[in-house]
Amino acid sequence: MKKIVFIFCLSILLSVIFCAPASAAAGKNEPSQTQSELETLFTARKWGEIDTIVRRGNLSARDRSLAANAYRLQNRWADVVNMLSDLSGFPNEIQPYAKMTLIIALENTGRTAEAFKLASELRRQPPYGLGYYVLYAVYRMAPKEDIAARRTALREMYAKAEENAQKIYTLSELIKINDNPVENAKKLLELDPSNSVAVGALSSLPQPWNQEISVLLGHAAYMARNNKRAIEILAPVKNSRRAKYYHAFALYNEKKYADALKLWSELALSGNPYALSSTNRISIMSGRDEVPASAKNSAKSVLQKIVETRRGDIQARALFGLGLEDRLLLEYPASSFALRIIWRRGMDAWLAGNTNEALWYWQRASGAPDISSAWGARMLYWISKAQERSGDKNAAAKTLSLLLSRHPLSVYTYLARPGALKFTDDVPDSLASQPTQLERWGFINHARLLLQRDPKDAKKAFRAAQLAQWLGDEQKSYSAGLSLQRFFVRNGVASRYGLRLMFPRPYYQIVSRAAERFGVEDNLVWSVMRQESAFNPVAKSHAGATGLMQLMPPTAKGEAGILKMPEFKIWDVTDNITLGTSYLSRQLKAFGDPQRAAAAYNAGPGNARRWNNDGGQNLPLDLWIEKITFRETSDYVQRVMGNLFTYRLIYSSEAGTPPALDISGPLDAPEDEEIEARRAAEYSGNFNDEVEMSREP
Repeated sequence: MKKIVFIFCLSILLSVIFCAPASAAAGKNEPSQTQSELETLFTARKWGEIDTIVRRGNLSARDRSLAANAYRLQNRWADVVNMLSDLSGFPNEIQPYAKMTLIIALENTGRTAEAFKLASELRRQPPYGLGYYVLYAVYRMAPKEDIAARRTALREMYAKAEENAQKIYTLSELIKINDNPVENAKKLLELDPSNSVAVGALSSLPQPWNQEISVLLGHAAYMARNNKRAIEILAPVKNSRRAKYYHAFALYNEKKYADALKLWSELALSGNPYALSSTNRISIMSGRDEVPASAKNSAKSVLQKIVETRRGDIQARALFGLGLEDRLLLEYPASSFALRIIWRRGMDAWLAGNTNEALWYWQRASGAPDISSAWGARMLYWISKAQERSGDKNAAAKTLSLLLSRHPLSVYTYLARPGALKFTDDVPDSLASQPTQLERWGFINHARLLLQRDPKDAKKAFRAAQLAQWLGDEQKSYSAGLSLQRFFVRNGVASRYGLRLMFPRPYYQIVSRAAERFGVEDNLVWSVMRQESAFNPVAKSHAGATGLMQLMPPTAKGEAGILKMPEFKIWDVTDNITLGTSYLSRQLKAFGDPQRAAAAYNAGPGNARRWNNDGGQNLPLDLWIEKITFRETSDYVQRVMGNLFTYRLIYSSEAGTPPALDISGPLDAPEDEEIEARRAAEYSGNFNDEVEMSREP
């Protein structure tokens, strides 16, 4: 294990000194001490002191490159041009990245013609991974009247796009210049189902629309929460299961339960696409308090027909909805529904004081196939409690050891063995790697982009996470580091440094201000944000939840009214965090603790209140989770609380905590050539029936 004493970037310096070939500094000869000094200042982001070194002159090619990248991070574009106007001494493999940086600098200093010429030259043979950004530069600087050139650039951009955000942006621009707008709008709506550019393009077509267009526009209206418009568009569509499914959901949202049930019944009773989802919705409808008794009875009748006519998962879901548990256990013992029944029976036995019976049920449940991480931790926790209560302390100790080794960051581990997880300021030697040449020359973001192309390589993933952290992009750092938990936590010992990559604190000032304003622990805000959006500011769920805090539009509007915010943008980071933290604070005040507030945040305060009133008001955390009847919300509360415990531990003020990165200089903005693409809304997260049909504004 290597001791983390300085920020990670010092490793770049050491590797440069001992590993860089002599030819890398070809150009002007200079004392190695001066070169080392500039590199040290670059890694430490000491921008002012870099100016002093530059004024001395006699810079090597690599010094010029490092200085140029330092200036770029400060948006000092004229200085970037000065440093990169002469690329002599730059290795061939570095020159394309230097030229890309020079293109952006020339563009930002008003020298567009020069930038466009250079981009057009680089376009001919860009290195792997740079092509999309070069083409984006060509597109944005091409003369507005040269539609053919812009169209060609966009088409090539789309061919090279690797991320959905890039594809969404490119397709949107192709539609705007009227390049095959119908087909591109179709592609765009498959990626971003309520994209306004695509909707506008298709809506402008002469009516009546064909079935494909109607389905896409009807689905878009549903996703935009315009249920009446969705019904209007989808009602005439025939022979489309997708149209029928979302038509039913729009009807349900408009409280037209009988009409919704009719459509879902048709899907559930025959065919396969949407049959299981429709059965799920019928089952949910049959138990909803807000649904009239007549509609609930009708839903139960349909479920009975499904049981009689369908087989497999569809029949199992209907059996579960009707409460035919014994038949379900007999015919589908390995199903997720059987697991939930067995688990609940064990919990009923536990609460009745029948410990051995509870243990029997839970051990039976633990043998089910494909158990999720959340379920696995939950099972081991309660099995250990049952073993402890029955007097088998050795078995309980072994089970707890399994809990710690398999689920070290679970809320159940923190509850069962507080303090068992130890922390170190080391990181595993197995993740150590040498800096790439792009790093040595200061092109940190391009180095990160290339490293993250191989996410299965742990060393590359770790280095990509470190580089993203140095750049101040904690969402990218989190994404790269998330797969490395097995390296960061081993044998009950966790690397605090590694966990900080997995549990970052992005938008620190904004979150801190909002947390202080509304009286919420800042760690709880990050815990919710991590679970809701994975720190992606442009995340949008299939249910319509938006941004870092995954706010539903009605929730955001209502919260803005309470705060007397006359205007707000749900995508804006500050507005989203402010509104989300305000909403979270109201749940805390209403329910009194983080776990109940988290449940209310996810499933709506009405559901949380119902679980509280159903004997859950004074229950401890472990039993409160068992009161939650929505599986997704139960998992959500477990994860948020696990996040919260982890945040509190790794950011405690203990001795030996590794120093934070020095970000005293301006934080790096996203690559200029990435900005528009990253603004495009990406759909992420899981679509959950129970939460979707119950979430409150």
